[in-house]
Amino acid sequence: MAFPTLTLTLAQANQTAPGDDRGLIMSLIVWLFVGLVAGFIASKIVNRSGQGLVRDILLGLVGSFVGGIIFHLFGIHRDGAILLSIVVATVGAILVLVVYHKLIRRRAVV
Repeated sequence: MAFPTLTLTLAQANQTAPGDDRGLIMSLIVWLFVGLVAGFIASKIVNRSGQGLVRDILLGLVGSFVGGIIFHLFGIHRDGAILLSIVVATVGAILVLVVYHKLIRRRAVV
């Protein structure tokens, strides 16, 4: 038995009439949601506590970019699926968070 997956894509969210900003707004909401979820998951994995709502979103968005580049280099493409986007963004956010903590510790020592 196959489990249904959420496959709303950013391209599907943008399928509105020309001049209608609902698709753009929906894309931004989905982008922020993916960033929040990815940043939160990465924060829990790396240091077991969240960084705060704004930092989690920023971490997830930066992580999404970093993860997208890394996955693209390995030939894996997201194709806009939300669940895969969250996985890619989480992997990238974990990497960003590890580097962030290394830089903060190094700066605190100096």
